[in-house]
Amino acid sequence: MRKAAVLVLSGALAAHGLLWPALPLAVPLIVQSATALLITGLLPGWLLVEWLVGGRAAAPLGLGERSVYSLGAGASVTVVGMLLLSYLPGPLLPWQVLAAFDGLALALALLVWRRAAGAAQAGPGRTMPAPDAWPPLRLETGLAAGLLALALVAGFLRLPNLGYSE
Repeated sequence: MRKAAVLVLSGALAAHGLLWPALPLAVPLIVQSATALLITGLLPGWLLVEWLVGGRAAAPLGLGERSVYSLGAGASVTVVGMLLLSYLPGPLLPWQVLAAFDGLALALALLVWRRAAGAAQAGPGRTMPAPDAWPPLRLETGLAAGLLALALVAGFLRLPNLGYSE
């Protein structure tokens, strides 16, 4: 696992080097796209999966399962991150995108490191219990929360345009 972490992080550093604007050589667009995808999708997705389910000793993830989860999480992180960045005033500049995804990757790396440090303090041979901070949801609670979320989103999207006529 540590070998994969070093490989992904060194790939991210190399990707940042290829996207550096003052680079004297002309980098092809396909290489720039692949490096941007590595920085904005693969690295945050892999770190998110590692933080959420990576430390389970009872049922560790295989390489294929971890890859599929990482790609899915990376795609969702990319979409949500770019959506949030689009709300910034003015045009969206490349340094803003890189800074946002680098900050996210740094925060996720710190969370993964903190989890690994906590597992090391638990001692060898002892597994840490899974952090289950959420109380179990009853059906009524989940249904009420879903209906409330639906009403809030519908109201947020519909109410501002009530006076508008087409």
